[in-house]
Amino acid sequence: MVDLKHAREAHDKLGAYFSAMIKERRRNPGTDLVSVLATTELDGEYLPDEALLSFLRQLLIAAADTTFRSTGNMLVALLSERPDQFELIKQDRTLIAKAIEETLRWEGPVTVSFRTATHDTTLGGVKIPAGCVVQAILGLANRDPNIYADPDRFRHATPRAACAPGVCRGPAYLPGTAPGAVGNDTRDQYPFGSAAQIAAGPRPSKAGSAWMVFALPA
Repeated sequence: MVDLKHAREAHDKLGAYFSAMIKERRRNPGTDLVSVLATTELDGEYLPDEALLSFLRQLLIAAADTTFRSTGNMLVALLSERPDQFELIKQDRTLIAKAIEETLRWEGPVTVSFRTATHDTTLGGVKIPAGCVVQAILGLANRDPNIYADPDRFRHATPRAACAPGVCRGPAYLPGTAPGAVGNDTRDQYPFGSAAQIAAGPRPSKAGSAWMVFALPA
């Protein structure tokens, strides 16, 4: 159950915190990102506070949820779906990058994206007028049997290019893209050495329960 009262309270408190920070950076700017944003002018005026607050709220958690979700999904794939490929990774760490790429296709952290058409166009035989909001279901595209052979099977040895904003392809750019890319490609941080003791725990008894457990040597 969503606690709307406390969610609103947290929203307001975070907004007040960032508002005070913006005002302080405008009085005493430094070289940090907030100072740059707070003192940037467009047509002789500062950027709207509402835009800055929205950006800072998003930046606060940028790349965090996509990183842990993609990492968790990769562990699910390797430990429960393809333990044979997990063994290969333990022996050859250069395969980690391929496993990450295949994870973004097989079970990416973001499955839906929205775009607004800037001009009249036709896509897949469907006419899309300018201003129309389009819902792109990336998860469906990444499991399209017309594009991927055996699409439901995780196969990092021969990864298939994914349609995934986790790596933010195309003209759109999301705050946190660079941190997310670094987080997902820091190979030495993955406990996939030959001595790592990692195992899948029992499946959850109810939806939403975590079922991945792993232990590493001390």
